[in-house]
Amino acid sequence: MAIPALLRHATGMRLENIMVDVLHTVDLGICSDIVGNILYIMVVLSACLGGNTYAERVKNMASHLAQWYKDTKTSYRLRGEVKMETIRQDGWPRLKAKAAAARDLSKYALYLLLNYGDKLLQGKPWADAELMTSLCRLLVRFYELIAIGDPFLCGGDRAELSSIGQYVADIYTRLGR
Repeated sequence: MAIPALLRHATGMRLENIMVDVLHTVDLGICSDIVGNILYIMVVLSACLGGNTYAERVKNMASHLAQWYKDTKTSYRLRGEVKMETIRQDGWPRLKAKAAAARDLSKYALYLLLNYGDKLLQGKPWADAELMTSLCRLLVRFYELIAIGDPFLCGGDRAELSSIGQYVADIYTRLGR
């Protein structure tokens, strides 16, 4: 691969020094889309936590989430009241949260899928529980890898991170169809 002209003139600069901006591309980007969709599908459309109206379902999620936060001792939480606008913006499912809260909510989304997904989503043509769970597992694993804090991941972790990116893109695209 040819080195871009600008980088050829930056003394000491190497391609290994360039990294994707995780906060904007993952936390506030794809993670917000994935978690928002899972929460919307599981809580609002499928009523996994009960409730007759959408408002009741979101309220039930707020209570359930508060208990989940306590049980898991999660540090980063959603701020303010959990409302429909927290998981749906401009007519589309999308989580509205700070980056660290979105990261932790990926674990909550996985929890919902593992505990309710197969039963609630079975036979629904617009939701594939297996693909959704796989995607959420990959997102959680991605966050586990980067939590290590080593900017120069060892070979195995670097290879796993690369394959996670490829699988996420593939599953995300398949679910989008």
